[in-house]
Amino acid sequence: MEPLNPQERELVQILRDGAIAQATEAGIVTIISVDDLPPEVRECIRAARARDLAHEQECPSCLELEADRMLMDADLYEARGHSKAALALTVQATELYAKAARLRGR
Repeated sequence: MEPLNPQERELVQILRDGAIAQATEAGIVTIISVDDLPPEVRECIRAARARDLAHEQECPSCLELEADRMLMDADLYEARGHSKAALALTVQATELYAKAARLRGR
C-alpha cells in the first residue's frame, strides 16, 4: 500500500476530526466540516463519540439512524439466507422508528 499524499492525509484528518462525508445519488461526495453542521447534529456526533446511551435512546435522529443501520443489516442477513434474523432486525428497526416518531410528537 502506497503512503498517503499530503492532500489525502489532510482529508483523513478532517474526517477524523468529525467531518461528514455526504454522497449524492450521482456519486458526488461533499465533505462538511463539523463547524458547518447544525448544533443538534454536532450534539449527536458528540454523544456517539462519548457513547452517551442516554442521548442515543432519547434522540429521534439517533434512533432513526440506528434503525437505518438495522435495516441494512437485515438486508445482508436476508441475502445470506438468515430470514429469522432479518425479520427480528426489521421488527426492532420498526420499533425504533415508532419511538422516534413519538419523541418528535408525530
